[in-house]
Amino acid sequence: MLDGDAGAERGHGQDGEERQPFFAGVVGRLAARTEFRLFFDFLDFFDFFVFTQSGPIVRFAAMSRRFDRLIDTLSTTAVSARACNQYSRLEGDLRQNAIRRRNLRLYLSDLESIGSRMLLIGEAPSYRGGRLTGIPFVSETVMLGGIDGIILGADRGYRKATDGPKLSTEASATMVWGTIRGIEPLPALWNAFPFHPFHAPDPNTNRVPTTAELETGAPFIEWLLRLLPIETVVAIGNQASISLTRLGIAHVRVRHPSQGGKNLFVAGMKRLAR
Repeated sequence: MLDGDAGAERGHGQDGEERQPFFAGVVGRLAARTEFRLFFDFLDFFDFFVFTQSGPIVRFAAMSRRFDRLIDTLSTTAVSARACNQYSRLEGDLRQNAIRRRNLRLYLSDLESIGSRMLLIGEAPSYRGGRLTGIPFVSETVMLGGIDGIILGADRGYRKATDGPKLSTEASATMVWGTIRGIEPLPALWNAFPFHPFHAPDPNTNRVPTTAELETGAPFIEWLLRLLPIETVVAIGNQASISLTRLGIAHVRVRHPSQGGKNLFVAGMKRLAR
């Protein structure tokens, strides 16, 4: 299956300062216009504008430029009408997609700093997880809550892309992070198909990626293996294992935690963590 309570209320920044509604509306309208693409590419490297009594503040985010080409290629990859490119610069909600690209860049930068040596590959993002946050196996609740002060968290610069105060939860994301948070160094997470496949016409569904979609995702797996010092690759579920086998990448397969597979997943990860 797919991967798939902190956070700021609507109208407030992650540090509690109130955002100016008019400004937020202007940003949304500008982000929808292709002529402002370069400007919003530039903003990928900043925290969001936060309004204080002394005026707007823009803060630099400490993110690596090492992953720029990978993220740019993700953002321009075409997918079928039965899938969503949550990073797209070309279609969908461009403002939200820019936030997701920024979240992913921050996540990959954090993994680089941590020195992750294990890579876990799932099947595809779920509509309540990576589809919303831009990060594999991460719901909005997990993303904004953070993991032991090591990675993720609103206090580390991760931002909610969707509107409104409600935060998504995703069972697989919670189970995966509950299992891997004690592994040192912290493993990296990715998906065989990095975009969200759904049963058309309902985007709030999940489906197994097709063979063609796994082929679309294959180069990104190889790319990530070149960018991070990975020593062990783990397939979470059958589709991920099929993809890695086709690529000729040696790996270990563990049970996906969904649909009653939690205990087998936990046991498999414990063996690998020894």
